[in-house]
Amino acid sequence: MSARASVIYLASRVLSGALSVVAIGLFAHGLAPEDYAWLTLAMAGSALVAGVFIQPLHQSYARFFPRPGFENLLPTLVRLLLLFIAILLFVAWATELGARAWLPAGVALGAWALGAGQGIFDFSSQYANSNLQAQRYSTLYVVKAILVVAIGYLALRAGWGKVGALGAMVAAYGSSALTVSFTTWRKAWRGAWMPSLFATIKPYAIPLAASFFLAAVLQWADRLILAVLASKADTGAFSAAADLTQQGLGLISSAFFLAWYPRLVTASEQRDDAELQRLASRYATLALSLLLPAALGFALVRENLVHLLLGHAYADTAIAVIPWLALSASLAGLRSYMLDIPLHIANRMPLLLRNVGVCALSSVILNFCLVPVLGVVGAGVAAVLAQGIGCVLSYIYGRGVIRWHVPRRDAIAVLVACVAMAVAVLSSAGSGTFHFMMQILSGCMAYVSVMILFNAADCRLWIGDWFERRRSA
Repeated sequence: MSARASVIYLASRVLSGALSVVAIGLFAHGLAPEDYAWLTLAMAGSALVAGVFIQPLHQSYARFFPRPGFENLLPTLVRLLLLFIAILLFVAWATELGARAWLPAGVALGAWALGAGQGIFDFSSQYANSNLQAQRYSTLYVVKAILVVAIGYLALRAGWGKVGALGAMVAAYGSSALTVSFTTWRKAWRGAWMPSLFATIKPYAIPLAASFFLAAVLQWADRLILAVLASKADTGAFSAAADLTQQGLGLISSAFFLAWYPRLVTASEQRDDAELQRLASRYATLALSLLLPAALGFALVRENLVHLLLGHAYADTAIAVIPWLALSASLAGLRSYMLDIPLHIANRMPLLLRNVGVCALSSVILNFCLVPVLGVVGAGVAAVLAQGIGCVLSYIYGRGVIRWHVPRRDAIAVLVACVAMAVAVLSSAGSGTFHFMMQILSGCMAYVSVMILFNAADCRLWIGDWFERRRSA
């Protein structure tokens, strides 16, 4: 079931990720780098606020919903979510009125609107994932991605600029959640409010809120510091490149996490250590087999990728930083969606908080040290170093709960396949859409061929079973 769910999640994530990349390209072509920098500040503000008030709620649902007596957890957390959204509206208005000297107009309200829409969407998707509703989850993400592109295109054609781009994202988040997951929200509204559940949730959620805030600092510190130390054009170009890599690699990383995390939690709650270890080993192997080639692929095709999706106004900066950003996004996915899992399962939230705090502080310090010397490339280097520190810390403090193991044959197969992919992509070098598609096609074919040849992760057996089911259906 985990493998099947992984395929469903991966297919929807790839499709929605491709549409998200299209949306980034649409916004980049429709906005000057300076306007993209404004959009980035609104997104950063949304992430910082959501990390404290919204993300811990839906993560708490994922962690505790299997426990007996927690049947009213959904309506309780949803009511708290709506209360936080209302309170944050007043905070955004106050910020707009009191921070005009240093914050561009509209950023605070834009951050609130985006945070509210994304919070509603994330809760809908978390409910679907936690209850193993893979198809509903996938539909949510695909519909949202389609709406972002469609509404964004209309908004830019109407001349609404950066506000229209932000509004497209807000409308897509909210409308997809309230339509595709209408039954979820009806169930939440009709359920009973049980604040007594907070006694169990608080020791988990409060440190998690702090760690999510620090994780947002870790993710967005480079762009915030660039807004102070670099030009708006460089900030916008760096942000667009970061969005490309994080959308692609982040969605891929989370696809496997969504399929396997509920089962890891269930195995832990049932004290089934053998099953927990079996699932963890399988999960690690599958994640490695996709995340590493995806990151390498971003670096190999970056020139065509940037020129086709972002445009020439972004080219010089984006091409220079994408290899660093792809590596940092891979390390971020490895830490958040794999190495942090033992800390969640064992409720070692103070350790998780400390780890993320060290990473966030390292990111801020490294950016202030490297950006004045290396420019925007310094921000990319800082991201790699900060995420690398986080991976080491999470691995050290998560030992004893889960032992992450990738069979040697599978690890070698992934490395050889990556080399074959690199050779195939570099052999198809050239500029333009045709050469870009040829690079992607040849790289994928080379990688998949080597993985099948080595039978990595028993893929030949899985493919044979799939064809057998199709034949007998």
